[in-house]
Amino acid sequence: MDDYLYGFNNVCVFSSLIFITNIIIAYYYDNDIYVFLFSCLLVTSLLNHYTQNEIICYIDKFFVFLIIIYGAYLIFNKSVCDCSANEYFCIFTVIITFIACVYLYLSGISNCPYEVCGVYGNHNHALLHFIGSFGHNLIAML
Repeated sequence: MDDYLYGFNNVCVFSSLIFITNIIIAYYYDNDIYVFLFSCLLVTSLLNHYTQNEIICYIDKFFVFLIIIYGAYLIFNKSVCDCSANEYFCIFTVIITFIACVYLYLSGISNCPYEVCGVYGNHNHALLHFIGSFGHNLIAML
């Protein structure tokens, strides 16, 4: 049995907590839809990585999909305006973070466990959480 995948042994349970920053930043910038979506993602991600329940996994992926769609909608609407060089740099950075997340997920790298400092787990999936959170925090701040 893969004990590193269950309960608090799973590093992704802890890396999911990074989504709290998305909730706080979205709340600060008065984006209620992002607050709702990231609140739901936080709950489903914590439950998914803690329990490895297949139904919760599908619900988690559904909220990831909604956040991707809403983030794309926001970035598209913000990129068609008269943007400054700093805003274009942020948009470029968001696109790079999106490509990095897609690569990590679709290549299967995000689900390859290994040991870091005596902790065995899906550290690349935890990295996926951090990169995605950073990209969506940039979108919320644009």
